[in-house]
Amino acid sequence: MSVSQRGPLTIAVPAGRLYAETVQTLERCGLDPTAWRGDERRLLWSSPDGEWRFLVARPADVTTYVEEGVADVGVTGKDSLMDLDGDVYELLDLGFGRCRLVLAAPVGFTLAGDRPVRVATKYPRFALRRLAEMGLEARVIVLHGASELAAVSGLADAIVDATETGATLRNNGLVPRLELASSSARLICNRAAFQLRRDDVMALIRRIREVSAGSGEKEGVTRLGR
Repeated sequence: MSVSQRGPLTIAVPAGRLYAETVQTLERCGLDPTAWRGDERRLLWSSPDGEWRFLVARPADVTTYVEEGVADVGVTGKDSLMDLDGDVYELLDLGFGRCRLVLAAPVGFTLAGDRPVRVATKYPRFALRRLAEMGLEARVIVLHGASELAAVSGLADAIVDATETGATLRNNGLVPRLELASSSARLICNRAAFQLRRDDVMALIRRIREVSAGSGEKEGVTRLGR
């Protein structure tokens, strides 16, 4: 699989829980996203043939790198996209990294409408918007670490967080009260790159569809943000 003469196509790879399956998907496409295997501290590198460039960023930052054109395409979670206002195209549901975004609270906590619910989360925009749609007024406390601690320590009444199995919630005495959305890994693209490098981007999409047959990937292009 080769790209055009415009230079390497840059792909933003998400660190954390989506990393391994993203790398496996790219490897099945014939790319070599781990060419830097000898130095795992490197965050930006090119494939040996010079046709691909890869960078590793937090899933929440992948959208920024793609929107600003540092990366042409990237992989991030739908949960991150729902909390951001990034001006990017969403191209594919990659079918892995599935989780639910839930409002969870300690056992015995009752959702009442007489006061705002104090909610700790790393998804502040999404939490405020989605809870308002459900008729709940919330005061959001933004945390970037384990939000479960906020609920069990009394900093917050509840949390909005992503969960796959619910085990971490249970281990910390929390139970899901509301399911707010579902999430999975998505392929996103810079708007300019989608126009100027459409052949390269579409070739990558076709290859991903071939190697991910049956994963439930989404057809079509969705523009996000402004």
